[in-house]
Amino acid sequence: GGFTMVASAPAQRQRGEDMEARPSSEAHHKLGLPTSDDNDDERVPRLAMSSITPREFESRFVRTNRPCILIGVGSGWRACREWADAGRAIFEPLRERFGEEEVTVHDCSKKVLGRYRTSEMRLDALFALWERGEGASLYLKDWNLAMTATAAEGEWYTTPPHFASDWLNGFAHATEQGSDHRFVYVGRASTFTPLHTDVLCSYSWSFNVAGEKKWWLIPPEDGWRLRADSSAGALAHDLRELKSGDASFPGWDAEARSRVLCVRQRPGEAIFVPSCWVHQVSNETDAISINHNWLNGNCAARCWDFLQARRDEIVRIVEGCADDEDTTQQILEFKWSFNFSSWARLLICALDASLLKVETTLAQLASVGFGGDAQ
Repeated sequence: GGFTMVASAPAQRQRGEDMEARPSSEAHHKLGLPTSDDNDDERVPRLAMSSITPREFESRFVRTNRPCILIGVGSGWRACREWADAGRAIFEPLRERFGEEEVTVHDCSKKVLGRYRTSEMRLDALFALWERGEGASLYLKDWNLAMTATAAEGEWYTTPPHFASDWLNGFAHATEQGSDHRFVYVGRASTFTPLHTDVLCSYSWSFNVAGEKKWWLIPPEDGWRLRADSSAGALAHDLRELKSGDASFPGWDAEARSRVLCVRQRPGEAIFVPSCWVHQVSNETDAISINHNWLNGNCAARCWDFLQARRDEIVRIVEGCADDEDTTQQILEFKWSFNFSSWARLLICALDASLLKVETTLAQLASVGFGGDAQ
């Protein structure tokens, strides 16, 4: 058979010995957090994608900014046929097709200034390490597979219609940027993404092609509690490491901990992460996922508020920026991918796309005699 890299649970535990120690379920209870066995199905509902229309989805979840999981999403996707076998990850097709691609890997066993150390390597070199039983802590993230020269548009998957109203990637494509916000993630069991919000506090959807993930979701009103000294400082790394009464996070109290949502995502499921929700993710098994950051008119005001708040932080923290808006805007774009000017261009691009869609629809209606003399 091919190189599937599917291991038994004992083997996965052995591979993960070089990973950072993770608190146990008992420790989670002491911290007031959901345990690994908890699943907030009531607060994070699971729905068959076929049971809810895109318009209903927008009304129930996007406009209300609430998370949910859609099941039955990847039916017919080539990615699901070739990268998974009964829900388990198969890496050989990726190596055969994309082995020469340079990718960015995060080492979940080594932190530099509070962040995982990153490095560039060829995809086939990463898989070779895993095949030898090495590099279990290396996590391939933010891989722009959809924009690689060898991947045709829509070849491996298609964006579900529930997530299709996307100003963020539409702007990247209209302005012919070298990358966008459509990613593939590939990681071994126990690799981890620390607490964060997505770019510009946008939405995200993440589909599990193979494997299982565990998500911790914190509502926007509690995000400030996870920043050092309850200010604009860096987010905490891992909820499971926070202890009650931690002086650096005085706002992280029992009431806030009770609002944390913890859900397990299975193969074939897509999770919707709303705007401004802080979240962290653990790969419970070897996993392959497809992830898009996206935004539209339903969250544009939150994104703009976020960008203004980050600009004000720069002015407050960086000496000289109070009298130098040009430098402030350069720093803003360097750190957050957007500044006020590029945000304005994104809005104009979204408006142009909407007008074009209206014009196309009107032309189609006119061609069949809508509004004319047809009986």
